[in-house]
Amino acid sequence: MANKEEGLKKQRFETLKDKHMMLWQLAYRMDEIPIIAESTKLQQAELLAQEKKKTLLKYCQYVKVATKSNWKKIKVAEAFCDYIRAHMWMVLLLLSKEAVELYMRLCRLKPEQRIRVDKGSEAPMLLVDLGLVDMAFLPEKEILILELAEDFKKIFIEVFRDVQSFGRTSPAASYLSPELRCGSFKRIIKGYEELDTRISKLIYYYGILSVEDMCEILKDCFHYTFTLEEFERYVVLRLERLEIVHTKVMPEEKTRYVTRNGIHITYACQQKERFGQEVPRKPVDKQALLALDDRLAVWLYDLLLLLKSCMIEEKIGYSIALRLLNSVGGNEGWAFCRSELIDLVDDLFEGEQFMFWYQISKLYLKFPVAALGGYSREEYAQANQIKNPYKILDDPEEQFWEEEDNIFYYSYEIQWELFCCFDAFVEDVNDLTKSRLRKCSKKYLDLEFQDLLMAYGCMLAGNPMYQQYLGALAENGNLQSQVIIENLLEIMKAWQI
Repeated sequence: MANKEEGLKKQRFETLKDKHMMLWQLAYRMDEIPIIAESTKLQQAELLAQEKKKTLLKYCQYVKVATKSNWKKIKVAEAFCDYIRAHMWMVLLLLSKEAVELYMRLCRLKPEQRIRVDKGSEAPMLLVDLGLVDMAFLPEKEILILELAEDFKKIFIEVFRDVQSFGRTSPAASYLSPELRCGSFKRIIKGYEELDTRISKLIYYYGILSVEDMCEILKDCFHYTFTLEEFERYVVLRLERLEIVHTKVMPEEKTRYVTRNGIHITYACQQKERFGQEVPRKPVDKQALLALDDRLAVWLYDLLLLLKSCMIEEKIGYSIALRLLNSVGGNEGWAFCRSELIDLVDDLFEGEQFMFWYQISKLYLKFPVAALGGYSREEYAQANQIKNPYKILDDPEEQFWEEEDNIFYYSYEIQWELFCCFDAFVEDVNDLTKSRLRKCSKKYLDLEFQDLLMAYGCMLAGNPMYQQYLGALAENGNLQSQVIIENLLEIMKAWQI
């Protein structure tokens, strides 16, 4: 096949930006990108030299390769590539599992063979970025050609076929905790993915952490043996490159902080400096991380069901939920967090607004935030005798108006009172919590939505009394009640109630 296509004119790309643009265009147009592999006599350093020199210098800095900042790109690329060839296992740090497996497949392809890669895959771009492949395009056939640098390919195959390269005492195993198995590059990758997951959980637990604190916690909880210097290299070369985390060095203290992508890290760091020195770090262990996982899954699931009930597409709903999570975890105030959904809920009935308001409030008040050392606003308020946790880390100049119909604009005091009553009802449905919720909601909400609140609370609590309240709601017979019942039925269907 490749021989027949040799006569076709290949489209070449001069810069890395051009290559990225072509990959994006293919991903936009095609569900799967057909790929063939060819060999090129160009060295890996020559392919990599198209990368920005600043980025290459950063790589060299973290792998401790001596370079001169005034070297030309090709010289910096050669220095970096020489180090990688001498420490081939570091490819596993720099590439995702998918990218490593794609490169292995490319090495095994015969000239007439082709493979297909999903359009959402970033693997080809990662391989191009590191100079492991060059790329061309056959416009007539819409086929992507990935050209493998022969010098790197030979060393790669030799090292990755050798079991000794990935044994327990190998450098590649330094990022695996003792209970994980070694002996092959696939097991090493699995160990790295486990570390990625544990780091992600820690960031959700604390919002933001310094590299030093994160290293210390991982050693205490999971008995890792890497040094702080090794761990910082892992964070920068793998986690940040694969966009698993975002990092920032604060110049005043020269500390590197780590947080999730999507969080405004500069703002989060500023707020952490403002509050963090006064707040001890919340204790953590394996069980605490798993418990947060379970709670977070429930909170997000409930919110996603509400979004789905309003005919929001799943991808859009997940994007909205993730933005809310990042806003809360990144120390954003209540005014900013409610603005993430205000356009959506502004057109809803008051009862529907209440359901969204409760789910967002639950995240806002109960989810850990970066500035409070892993404590939620609710926990921090209880420990420090603060009456209203809505106000913690919020803009004190933000205005709320009680006369507004939208519950998101009610005063802090009213919102806190409503939340406490409804949350207590969800936690324990009984005569006392029911009476308090009715009394509180009568003061601030329309009477016709009393049964809606009770029905929704019982559904969240898994209490069968929701049927009684749905029946009472149906007796109202107005259009709003019918729409709300339909939405609740959609939620029940998703919950398989």
